[in-house]
Amino acid sequence: MAIALLNRADQETTIVANWKEFGVLTGASLALRDLWEHKSLGTFKESISMKVGPHATVLLRATPPTGTTGMSQKGDAILGSLPPSADAKVR
Repeated sequence: MAIALLNRADQETTIVANWKEFGVLTGASLALRDLWEHKSLGTFKESISMKVGPHATVLLRATPPTGTTGMSQKGDAILGSLPPSADAKVR
């Protein structure tokens, strides 16, 4: 699954992405990799909170940790520009 965290603001913003919004089972962990930085970020349970620079995007690949399951069969999901009505929280 791919997750894009997009910050359209003029200042750095913390964006929270919750797995349940992508159809991932409650309590599941996902291994995340930053696709543009080419580095693994580790395993996160139920959500991730990341600071995203002004007018920047973070693109992540999320997979179940080795030997586990937890993602739905919905396929890829993109967390887009995060309007105020979006389920994801912007702080």
